[in-house]
Amino acid sequence: MILSSLLFLLSFSFSSTQDSTLVQIGNRIITKNDFIKRAEYTIRPPYCKGDNIIHKKIILNSLIAEKILAIDIEQNLLKDYSTPFLEGLKEQKMRELLLAEEIYDNIIIDSTEIKNHLYNVNKKYDIQFLSMNNDSVSMMVENLIKQSIDFKDICHNYIKIEKIPERTISYNEEYDPSIHSAIFSTINKKNDIIGPVYTKDKKVLFIHIIGWEDNPIVTQSDYRNQIQLVREKIYEMQSIRLYDQYIQELMSGLHINFHKKPFIALAEHTFKEFKTKTNQIKSIDVANLDLNNEQYNLDPNKPLLDFTGDSYTINEVNTLIQKHPLVFRKEIINKDEYPDQLKYAFADLIRDEQLNIMAYAKNYDKHPDLIKDLEMFRDAALSNLHILTYLQGKDISIEKFNEDYINIIKNHLNTYVQSMNQKYSSTISINFNLFDKIKLTNIDLYAYKKGLPYSYTVPNFPIITTNHEINYGKDLNLP
Repeated sequence: MILSSLLFLLSFSFSSTQDSTLVQIGNRIITKNDFIKRAEYTIRPPYCKGDNIIHKKIILNSLIAEKILAIDIEQNLLKDYSTPFLEGLKEQKMRELLLAEEIYDNIIIDSTEIKNHLYNVNKKYDIQFLSMNNDSVSMMVENLIKQSIDFKDICHNYIKIEKIPERTISYNEEYDPSIHSAIFSTINKKNDIIGPVYTKDKKVLFIHIIGWEDNPIVTQSDYRNQIQLVREKIYEMQSIRLYDQYIQELMSGLHINFHKKPFIALAEHTFKEFKTKTNQIKSIDVANLDLNNEQYNLDPNKPLLDFTGDSYTINEVNTLIQKHPLVFRKEIINKDEYPDQLKYAFADLIRDEQLNIMAYAKNYDKHPDLIKDLEMFRDAALSNLHILTYLQGKDISIEKFNEDYINIIKNHLNTYVQSMNQKYSSTISINFNLFDKIKLTNIDLYAYKKGLPYSYTVPNFPIITTNHEINYGKDLNLP
């Protein structure tokens, strides 16, 4: 059975510096929490995806081998190992720490608010609505509502629309904090008119409650689950609202202007290159745009955009994208909306650069939890480089390895990893008492963070060894 799971992580879940040490290899440490996350938050290969002791030992061997291979190749590098990916990941985690400590950790959920939400959590509301710009028409509608004019009369006789928009809205399927709060934080009656509601997309909304379907909870266990669900939803909505306020203050008075000619050329070329058969673009396909692609015919030294008086050339924006893939606000984008969505992605890129400046100023790049977590990704990258170098020496391409990795591991890597274990055995200490207490599942779970340049919470599981024997190192509990 495969279970796909989305972890909605508004702030990064950093490793605790108080976490129990499971393995020490020189100056590297694998904690109990590291082991669990590496085993459970990504998909493990078939040879160790179970929860039995043999598979647990293969997992432990794999994580130790990853560290050893990283340490070994690091000694042969002429300078400190870094890549745009690692730099971008570091800055993403800096932003997450900044936002967590500035916003998310300060959220307080009031018990009265939970009570109001519990009244609505199982309701599916049937509504009619008007969505409009914040202008004289919305002011007119607001005044008519104050005069107790019927909602249908407003729509048909004043706004002159033939068919009033309708939809069904449930507690967990609305992601705009203003709309969610307007409907689900109060006790509503049939024919209530809610509004004006000012939405995230700068619209003014008026909502007419037609009725609802209610599915009341039955058991005490259901009730406890509902309380937890409500807490999480209120936290999510408050997080979005407070984040928007924080960014609005951060970017207040700052402006982005795009140079028309290069931007239009870029939008046209990239849509043509990446469009699907349905004449749409999948945002994931254009996340890592190479603006210096010769087919785009753009001068890398010419400006693409201006940000508050500073010009960013094509090449400078491209350098930013190399460490910060573009994040689009929609997953599937139609041709007519693609230029605007591309602008939003560039604007969010510049916004994150402003957050980086704040995070560096507050020394989040020196935060011990960030340093430890980044070391995990850096060691994974170094280990991959070591394996690639080893395979090249055996005349084995990465494509061949991906096609037949189990046989290549059994015929080549197992023996090599065992020799590396013996080489570094005197530096390895393992807490077997702690290891024996760790419980794993045999469910495939892939955890990721939505809406960020780098979505994964941990590196991919290291496919290095199928060996379960641990005949190296010493027991951390023994003198």
